[in-house]
Order: sequence, then C-alpha cells, then structure tokens
Amino acid sequence: MKNTSTLLLTIALAGLPACAEQVDDTEAAANEEYLLGMEYYQQGGESNLRPAIDHFTRSVELDSTFAIGYAWLAKAHASIGGQYNVLSPEETFPKAKEAAEKAVALDDYLAEAHLAQAYVKELGDWDWAGAEREYQLGLELDSANVEILTNYARFLVNTKRADEAAALVERASDLVPAAWTATAELDYLITGNAAGPVQRLKDLIDVDPDNPAGYWWLGNIYAREGDFEEAAEQLQKQIPLMEGDVVDEVALLGYVYGRMGREEDARRMLERLDELTEEGRYVSPVLKAWIHSGLGEAEEAVAWLREGYEARAHRSGLQMNGFSFVYEPIS
Repeated sequence: MKNTSTLLLTIALAGLPACAEQVDDTEAAANEEYLLGMEYYQQGGESNLRPAIDHFTRSVELDSTFAIGYAWLAKAHASIGGQYNVLSPEETFPKAKEAAEKAVALDDYLAEAHLAQAYVKELGDWDWAGAEREYQLGLELDSANVEILTNYARFLVNTKRADEAAALVERASDLVPAAWTATAELDYLITGNAAGPVQRLKDLIDVDPDNPAGYWWLGNIYAREGDFEEAAEQLQKQIPLMEGDVVDEVALLGYVYGRMGREEDARRMLERLDELTEEGRYVSPVLKAWIHSGLGEAEEAVAWLREGYEARAHRSGLQMNGFSFVYEPIS
C-alpha cells in the first residue's frame, strides 16, 4: 500500500479530487475510505476492484452525503461488470445506476458524478447520446480530469470519431506520464501507428514488469497487427500476473491460437472458459465468439455474439467496436 502523501500526489496528478477539507471525524473517516478505494481502483482488475468497492461502500455508509464516494462506487460497480469480465451486467449495473444517481442528486456540480452517469449510460443502458451528454458535462465542470478525458476519448474512438478523440488524448497526455497505458492504447486506436505506442508500453514494462496492463495492450496491438506469435507471447506473460482474473486474456489468447492454426490450443481455451464458468466466474458469451471467429467458425461465433448482444454482456454494445478486429476472419 502507498503512504497517504504519495497517494494524494497520485490522485492530484490524475486530476482526481482528494476532498482534503474535513469538517469532523465522520467526514475524515469517509474521506480516508474513499482514498483507500481510489488506490485500489486505479490499479484495476478483479483483485483490486473488489476491495475498492468495499472501501467506497464504507465511505458512503460513514457519510451518506459523500457524493464523490457514491460516484466512484458507481464507477467501480460498472467497471467490474462492464470494463472487466468479472460479474454479470444483471448483478452490477443496477447497483452502479443507483449510486450514480445518488451522486448527481447530492452534488450536480461534481464532475465525477457525471462521469459515473456517463459510464452507466454507455456500458449498462446503451444510451449513447445520454452518455455523451454526461461526459461533456463532466468536462465542463473539470476540464483537466484525466479519467473523464480518457473515458470520453475511448467513447469517441468507439463511435468512429478519431479526430475528436485525439484532441482529448493530447490533453490527457499533457497531464500524465507519457508511458501511461491508457494514452498509449488510445494513440494506437486513433492513429493505427503501432511503433510509438509499442515502445511506450515496453518502457512501462521495463519500469514495472509486474504490471499486467502493459502486456495486455501489447498483446492487443500485436494481434491487431497480425503478429500472432508476439501477441501470444505477451498474453502468456500477462496471465500469471492476473491472480485468476484471466477471462478476457484466455479468450483473446484462444483467438490468437486460432489465427495461428493452433486449433487444439484454441479449443483448450474454449474449455478453459467453461471451467471458469463452473468455478463460478462470469464469462461473457461474446468471448466465446472471439475464439470461434479465430478458428474461422462463423456460425458458432455469430450464435455466441447474438447471445451476448441480447444480454448486453461484457464486450458487446460500443465495446464491440473496440475489438472489431477479432471478427475479421468471419467478416
């Protein structure tokens, strides 16, 4: 765990309010829980999102008027069921929506409250126009908020508005270290130029070799570029670092194996997804479509994709655009 001063600096650099003014012991305790939640949230993945949710929940239990606690509680619930393939949308989005609405009701001038609303509308409601309005409201309130800038940029990439996304990424890049994974990933998605983002991700791995995010995005870029050997190598490095949170990784590796002609290995990844389901993990139907597509099995891929679409499952909706490359073999 980071010490408090380091954490406050990290949050400040990321454009996140530290809520330093404390009126009484209750507010101080709620604020401390919020800061602990942010520390976990910023690291991502299941092993960090679960304790983040616990800390954010305690923050609003301690202070029922703590709007920013509700905002990040909403974002964490939406992330664990939308951005990450951990819990089903049926389980997570009602909680995310309730918390986001509470945050806005408590403080309509809080940028993070509108970010939470945008995230729920985008990933849960599939209300694209409503999501964009909330992203724009958030930026009007805090134009230097990196979390809003990068989330809105990803939204714009997925809606095929690369020029607008690029302007937001440039603003975000001015506020964070150049090797940050989010800006490297978005730079590639916007420009299609792999060289710069790949080098930045390699630099990040050199500095922090135990951070799985660098390997994930390198694997993504190599898979998009058709360098399947290198993509498989990066994903194989990432999976042991994930502490069990490997559903997306297994699916993408299965797709890559399929493209490499390693049919037996690809089908082993399908079996692994079934095993993860039996272990009680949520596995989006869309992820099985990835592997069947890699194997060139269009009928099976479309069937799983349709099931995921109807359930508004992980990696469907606008997220399909972000991973459209996996459907190239059957398109």
